[in-house]
Amino acid sequence: MFIRHTVKTGHGRDRACPVSTQNQKNKSEKMTKKNFSYEKSMKELEGIMLKLENEEIDIDELADNIKKAGKIIVQCREKLRITEDEVESIIEQIKN
Repeated sequence: MFIRHTVKTGHGRDRACPVSTQNQKNKSEKMTKKNFSYEKSMKELEGIMLKLENEEIDIDELADNIKKAGKIIVQCREKLRITEDEVESIIEQIKN
């Protein structure tokens, strides 16, 4: 479950990302579609990914972080789909 998004890992390579922190869990769960921020969500995904790479997540938090990353990925995919539909609609209006 990864969204393709360029993330500099500090090792000179780009990675796909999954990510978030336990501290932001409640804040993000309250997020509605109206105030959803793709950029903030991607930063959360990057944070989870970095914690996973650096083995900073203990076993007790692992499943929660993976679930959170999955929810963020679903939200981001939906935002991308909606944005794509809006852009296509705008382009069609311009053509006509």
